[in-house]
Amino acid sequence: AASDVYKRQTVDIGSYETQYLDSRIDVDLQPVGKAICENNDVLLKAKARSGTLFTQWQKSQNGSAFANMGITTNEVLLSNAQAADSGTSYRVAWANLCNDFLTSDEAFVAVHTPREINLGEDITMPIDSSITLSVSTDYTNYNWSTGASQSSLSLTGEDLGVGSHTITIVAMDIYGCESTDSINITVLKNAGINQLHSDLKIYPNPVSGLSLIHISE
Repeated sequence: AASDVYKRQTVDIGSYETQYLDSRIDVDLQPVGKAICENNDVLLKAKARSGTLFTQWQKSQNGSAFANMGITTNEVLLSNAQAADSGTSYRVAWANLCNDFLTSDEAFVAVHTPREINLGEDITMPIDSSITLSVSTDYTNYNWSTGASQSSLSLTGEDLGVGSHTITIVAMDIYGCESTDSINITVLKNAGINQLHSDLKIYPNPVSGLSLIHISE
C-alpha cells in the first residue's frame, strides 16, 4: 500500500523534460557577428535539435534588456538595415512543453555607412599635360570609368583628346559600402608652356645692335 501511495504521489514529467535536459541540445545562431553596409540585408539563422520546442526571437538595443520580436521561425531576415540599427544584439529563446528555457548566443550586427570620396574640383588642362587622380587605399575594390582598378589613375591630355570628359570612381570597402565621385576634365587644343617655347621663332637671328625683333609661331 505504501508503495501504491508513493506511486500516486510521484509526478511523471514525461519525455519532454528528459529529452530537453539530457540530450545535449545543439543550439546555434549564425552569424554570431555581422558587419554590413546600410540599406543591405542580413539573414540570421537559429537551430536547436531536441523535442518539441517553441521559438522566440529577441533583440536588445544598446545593451538594454532583451525583448520579444514576435518572430517564431528558425530564420529572420533583417531588411534594409540602417546606421541606427548598429549595436543591436539578437538571440533566440527556446522553450519546451515543460516551459524550460534555453537561449542561443547573441548575434551582434554592426551597420556601416559609405565614406565620402572627393576627387577635387573640375580641371582644365592643355593637351600636352598629364594628371593623376587618387583615392584612399583603404578600399577593397576600385572601378574607374576608364576600366582601371587601382586606387590611383594617371591620365594625359593626348589620351583623353580635346574636349570635355567625365571621370568617375566607384570604390567598395570591406563592409560592402560603395562610395562614388566624379570629376570633369576639359582638354584644350593649345599646348602648355613647354610646347609653346619650342614653337617660338625669333628673327633676324643673330640679333645685333638696335633691331626690330619679330616673334612668330
